[in-house]
Amino acid sequence: MKKLKGLFLFGLATLSVACSNDNDSSANAFSCESDIPFVQTGRSFDLELFQLGAVVQLYTISVGECDGQGFDVQRLTRNAAGVAVGTVQSKIRINNGYVEGFSPQTGITQRIFKKNAAVGDVWEDIGISGGTIRQQIIDLDSIITVPAGTFSCVVTKYDDESQLGTSYMFYNAQVGQVLQDAGFYELRLTDHN
Repeated sequence: MKKLKGLFLFGLATLSVACSNDNDSSANAFSCESDIPFVQTGRSFDLELFQLGAVVQLYTISVGECDGQGFDVQRLTRNAAGVAVGTVQSKIRINNGYVEGFSPQTGITQRIFKKNAAVGDVWEDIGISGGTIRQQIIDLDSIITVPAGTFSCVVTKYDDESQLGTSYMFYNAQVGQVLQDAGFYELRLTDHN
């Protein structure tokens, strides 16, 4: 369960922001230009963690300024009653057509969204637990309804060899992550700007 929570929290920390770059991921500087609508300074996203028939946690993801290494991202975690219980800082950037989440604390980079994706596209990264994460685009136009509304989404099948089960990530090109369905929990978008 701890590993599953790690996947979930890394995904949250890296949700919906990026920088643009034509270089490979080993480059030291990234452009702060973004042509992805949900990857912009000032954007924010509210999500709820729904598990066993109830909302158990709330999250607000805020996109800050870009410093050449990526956009600053802050994730505020609140309990179901709305009381703040912690924050996590990370970075997001665009690299070779992918939105990448990057943790300066761990040095781990994970691709979370592919611009101009096609069904069957596959990529692999090393996750926070050290296992291989394999993601595959399985649909380009899935209609998903969450508390924030109804969206057309690209669907990514997400498998982490160090964890049980498969997650399905639903991204809208304008809004970012709309839903994560892991079978035993859902992370659902409730609001965005």
